[in-house]
Amino acid sequence: MRLINQHVLAPEANTVKQLVGWMGAIQSQDYQMAKWGIGLRVQGSTETIVEAAIDNAEIIRTHIMRPTWHFVTAKDARWMMSLTAGEVYKKSGTSFRQLELDAEVSKKTQKLLQRILKNGNHLTRKEIVGHFEKAGIKTADLRTTYILFKAELDMVVCNGKRRGKQFTYALFDERVPATKSIDRESALAKLAKIYFASHGPATLRDFEWWSGLLLRDARLGLESIKPELHSVSIANRDFWFYEPTAAMKKTSSLFLLPAYDEYTISYADRTDVLDKKYSKEVLLGHGIFSPVVVVNGQVEGVWKKTEKKDTIHLQLKMMNPIGEVNRKKLETVARRYGKFLGKPVVVD
Repeated sequence: MRLINQHVLAPEANTVKQLVGWMGAIQSQDYQMAKWGIGLRVQGSTETIVEAAIDNAEIIRTHIMRPTWHFVTAKDARWMMSLTAGEVYKKSGTSFRQLELDAEVSKKTQKLLQRILKNGNHLTRKEIVGHFEKAGIKTADLRTTYILFKAELDMVVCNGKRRGKQFTYALFDERVPATKSIDRESALAKLAKIYFASHGPATLRDFEWWSGLLLRDARLGLESIKPELHSVSIANRDFWFYEPTAAMKKTSSLFLLPAYDEYTISYADRTDVLDKKYSKEVLLGHGIFSPVVVVNGQVEGVWKKTEKKDTIHLQLKMMNPIGEVNRKKLETVARRYGKFLGKPVVVD
């Protein structure tokens, strides 16, 4: 059901914006991998199509939950940030204090950002640092990182158009259309509905983890939509879900999922899909997740890519023998990955 609801097993979205809107938010600190996380869920998509959606501000990349980068749609960015930013602030408070980023510094830096980025003037981090230093603003010791992070939470900046391989920053108000604000109770219900529709079956604890909200707020969101949901109790855990739109049938499957994919990252308890004895192969410490091979819904291997001039080489490490049927499926999904990237893929 998760594979269907997350549009992995049965992609239904025709556009990047439609897919990200369905998912609510897609973790994206690993930019290249996150694009594939979108691409494998959108029919006929390519890396160029995903990049265009980002450059055209159909989807926005910003710090919005937990805290880390996520892709969200432009139409969801305001209400979602208003709901989640408060908890992100709390989790980052020690760093803000250590770096002396008080209200006065934020006012000064954000005023400067509004001046130098206005009228669609998208700047790289290096260019922004130059403006900061000229204005006498200290930028060492991660200070720039947290100044820009705070400006994202305050909805002053977000991603701009990429300049070659360089990321840029742009003014939030110039990329994100004004939308009618909604009250907190309605926002909690809306976020819960998105999560359990796209990520269910899932538990309250899963929703709390994914959203970064306090448990009491996550519970309020879930309680408000419970009449719409189905539930099942397994091993003393209550799972909540909407019925998937695609037909439910038992089918074998194999997928190459990216690092930090929503299928593995967005649940508090990952043992549903990842056997504990394989966890060290996937969870590399310091919050780093490997790309994974998922067979019949379970993590059965890890992979990495090496990009050469004309080809992409994939190196796989499987936990169990793959078998001839799954080997053929692997060739199919590798070709799909190659089509997405615009290069043939060789599986080593």
